[in-house]
Amino acid sequence: MDTRAELMDGTQRPSRLVRVRRRLVSPHIWGLLLALIVLAVGSVAPVPGVRTDVQRVLAVFLFSVVLWLAKPVPLTIASVTSVCLLFLTGITDSFAEAAAGFASRLVFFLFLLLLLGSAISNVGLADRLAGQLVATASTPRRSYWLLSANILTLAFVMPSGIARTVTFLPIVERLSDRFDCSTDSNFPRASLLVLGQLNPIASLALMTGGGMAILSSEIIRASGEPITWLGWAVHMTPPIVAVYILTTLTIERLYPVDDNARSGPETVSEETNSQGEFLNHQQRVVAGLLVLTILGWVVGSLTGVPTILPPLLAVLVLALPGVKILSSEDVKQLNWGILFLFGAMLSLISVMRDIGAIAFVVDQLLAVVPIGTYSIPIAVAVLLTIILTLRVFFSTASACLAIVLPIVLSLASALGIDGRYLALSVVIVVGSATLLPFHMPPALIVTERGPVTNRDVFVVGVITLAYAVAVIALSWTVYWPLVP
Repeated sequence: MDTRAELMDGTQRPSRLVRVRRRLVSPHIWGLLLALIVLAVGSVAPVPGVRTDVQRVLAVFLFSVVLWLAKPVPLTIASVTSVCLLFLTGITDSFAEAAAGFASRLVFFLFLLLLLGSAISNVGLADRLAGQLVATASTPRRSYWLLSANILTLAFVMPSGIARTVTFLPIVERLSDRFDCSTDSNFPRASLLVLGQLNPIASLALMTGGGMAILSSEIIRASGEPITWLGWAVHMTPPIVAVYILTTLTIERLYPVDDNARSGPETVSEETNSQGEFLNHQQRVVAGLLVLTILGWVVGSLTGVPTILPPLLAVLVLALPGVKILSSEDVKQLNWGILFLFGAMLSLISVMRDIGAIAFVVDQLLAVVPIGTYSIPIAVAVLLTIILTLRVFFSTASACLAIVLPIVLSLASALGIDGRYLALSVVIVVGSATLLPFHMPPALIVTERGPVTNRDVFVVGVITLAYAVAVIALSWTVYWPLVP
């Protein structure tokens, strides 16, 4: 036997034929082939009753969606390809029109929020706050509720569900060790379910809470529905907090946490820094700027100050020579894939709206499903059911929202339904529908790291979705009409 065909541990390398077969059955390869087929057929084969430009832009749109879902190439490359195709296929007259989404304030706003998240990570502010949880936890049940409360609180100042997941994962593992919990214990399972499935939902309470909320607010604004930072917070915080608390209570009932175990000798003093302070100077600077940024958003909602100004000033201060909490390395390490993804999404939405592709899709949908013949409550229920069905096939909630929200808002205008209420309802449903781990990155992370199973994710996802639907109904009929 040729020794070069053996690995260092003595196992035999797969043959070239086996490697080729593995590549051929890869979902990435099939995703790429499907995307190319959609693009080729949609661009060349004429469809009766459909204008050429509408057909082409829908083909590019579906091509982009398949690339984003299958991920045969990095998100950045897929997004750039989508924008270039809008120009190369003659859909737009200029490249500037094709790349219009990248000029949106959303891209720059998200860029600034990601930098603020980097600043929080650089100074260890989230770790310090999470560390206090370890120091004050005395029993598993108390720790479960402290963990849930900390995640919900941190969602208001740390705009990244994944960052919060990474922060709290070692905290859950550390507490499990302290309480001597077995692998199948309910404490780590219940805690990780909160971290993986409720943590992303908490991000929806604020317009600046994460990618889902930021993207949705921009699409709502672009449709002509006025929405401010304060308006989003007033409309969304009570419903989101209600879903979060109800599901947290239910998880504790489904997975009863043993409250007999007691923690070890760890004390609060171990969670302070070397100077005996809870927060050091840099942490106080970042915390203070976060508070001022939030105050700026509240005041800006009342006075008309642009939402992008407060985080811009905060990032400038953090990058000043005397502060240097943010540097060029933080810019290099940003998730540029998500920034390009959002820019490409907005570009596609803008071109589709200008050409009339969205109106065409709405007309076809109304022809297939006569929503206009239903009463408003039934029409809303049918729309949310359709959206929920579509959500199952998307691995990211943001991608799903980018596709369905413009169509939903156009339908709302055509049917005389309150567009803002319907859009917020769609955001809650899409954000709550984590039925499989791949539906939300935090859920996937905790499933891979802990005792959480696919069945646990599905059960909690169904329960969360049921609470979300109930809260939407109450908000639409009771709460939102009272909000100016």
